[in-house]
Amino acid sequence: MEARTVVVIGVDPGIRNSGLVVCEADWEAAGSLGDGSVHTALKPVAARVICTSPTKNKHIRKCDDKAYRIVEILREIQVTVAPFILGAPAVFVGYETFNLGGRGHRVNLAGTTTSYVIGAILAWCSIQHFLYVPVHPAQSKGLMTGLKSSSKEQVYATRQRELEAVAVGKLWPKGRNEHVGDALAVCAATLVHARSKFVITV
Repeated sequence: MEARTVVVIGVDPGIRNSGLVVCEADWEAAGSLGDGSVHTALKPVAARVICTSPTKNKHIRKCDDKAYRIVEILREIQVTVAPFILGAPAVFVGYETFNLGGRGHRVNLAGTTTSYVIGAILAWCSIQHFLYVPVHPAQSKGLMTGLKSSSKEQVYATRQRELEAVAVGKLWPKGRNEHVGDALAVCAATLVHARSKFVITV
């Protein structure tokens, strides 16, 4: 890894499916690009969807089962990023945030569970001394496509070949492309934020 290369990690968090993309980015090149083209400074080096399923063991409580699955997600994130963070002058981790509120006064229970995953990721970032950035979905997708409104599939299509070329393990099923696309878009938004907030001497 060159001295001027930073690592940007994008996560689309979820208890069932978590999208993960690791990118290397030329810090100097990113600094000279506008927000709309900053994604061109990103080079995907690893991409995957981390999948977990509820246990079939009736003796394990649901809350414990979720905790075990979150540990599994963190373990797989650590294994995936480990080869790329050594020697990096900076590591930025972005994650897709969301609104916990449902329609009316209903609570988004799926979102509540996802917040547990996010909390664990933030704890991991703190231990690793990584800088982390919450990213709004609408912001990240627009950076990849240049459109005000973009689907996850459109985002994925912008760099499909590159992402599939660096897939970790078995290529994700077609129906889970969206998680990888979201994670890549998060990388773009994270780099925009990092570039505007931090100065790195390389």
